[in-house]
Amino acid sequence: MNLNYVILIGNVGKPPVLRKTRKNVPVTNFSIATTERRNNGSTSITQWHNVVAWAKNAEYSTKLKTGDLVLIVGNVINHSRESEGFKFQTSEIKAIRILILKPKQPPTEE
Repeated sequence: MNLNYVILIGNVGKPPVLRKTRKNVPVTNFSIATTERRNNGSTSITQWHNVVAWAKNAEYSTKLKTGDLVLIVGNVINHSRESEGFKFQTSEIKAIRILILKPKQPPTEE
């Protein structure tokens, strides 16, 4: 049995912008940051993840704002390309499910 499944909880970096393919299918690309705390919280490591959302997930993702805490369920997709003799590899998460856990709160006025 093989399984390609990822669950990420993180904060939206750049909000998604909706575009459409030639066949009029909605798609968005955006990033989220996940932070792992180590040494009793004194050290943290932040990883950035590229996410692509299609169809209804793309339309829903347009609600996301920078800083929103989100849960992304999806599959890891790897891409490789060659340019000027160098090989590049990138990974992205193809979103199957997107859930806003906590919207970014506007600053309070005192």
